[in-house]
Amino acid sequence: MKCLTFTAINVSILFTVSAVFGQIRDENKSVAYPEGITMEYGIGNYSVKDKYISEEKYSGKLPYFQVGWVKSHDKYFYDLSFAFRHSDDVANHNVKTDIYLVRARQGFQYSVADFTLFRKDMFLFLGPSTDFFLFNNEQQIAISGFEYVTSFAMLFSAGIRATLLYPVTPGISLESRLNATVASMGIRMVDDEETNESPLKPLTMLKGLDLFSSLGIRYSPNSKISIGAKYFFSGANISAWDPLRSASDNVAIQLTFDF
Repeated sequence: MKCLTFTAINVSILFTVSAVFGQIRDENKSVAYPEGITMEYGIGNYSVKDKYISEEKYSGKLPYFQVGWVKSHDKYFYDLSFAFRHSDDVANHNVKTDIYLVRARQGFQYSVADFTLFRKDMFLFLGPSTDFFLFNNEQQIAISGFEYVTSFAMLFSAGIRATLLYPVTPGISLESRLNATVASMGIRMVDDEETNESPLKPLTMLKGLDLFSSLGIRYSPNSKISIGAKYFFSGANISAWDPLRSASDNVAIQLTFDF
């Protein structure tokens, strides 16, 4: 519930505030969008309910690693990222499961509005994204001595991304981001012996949603390097088959190089 509240606050900050105070972007103003290669490492509390395997909720710590690249162009910023997560210690009582998560995103961020908060410029970026989400769940219960109960899901999606940047000083800025899938092609493991349901379906965001929301701070001692820390929430809801729902609240550190 706290994670959903945080995401709702982020949505309000990104869209309600910009709608009230925002203006069309002034091209003469400098935009402090972080460019270059970014590496992130973090850890979070993760919980998942995967009804293909079990009605029960599994939870535990899930490490996080991401590498990303941002490049500026005349009218937009290009953003590419790849994230990987894995843990074999997500559990329900004494039963553990092996979780693999992969997320890849690429998109375009257009500077659409700026406004003033406490006499400082704040910048809003919006743009489309294409997203890839992979979930693999291997429950650690032997069936025949070598086999395990396995669940699998995948989304190929078109989404939307929003970024809000607030430079507090020349070297310190606050950053808030929101990424949500809008329409997807979904793939889900199905039991061929019990159903003739297709493993491939087109999905709206009501049936196939991958959501990311973050709030962080960045320090840039010079124009070539910056370090940062952030809190972020990520969640997935795939309900066109046996429902799969997951949520994770996390903290991460960042290091960015601009060559």
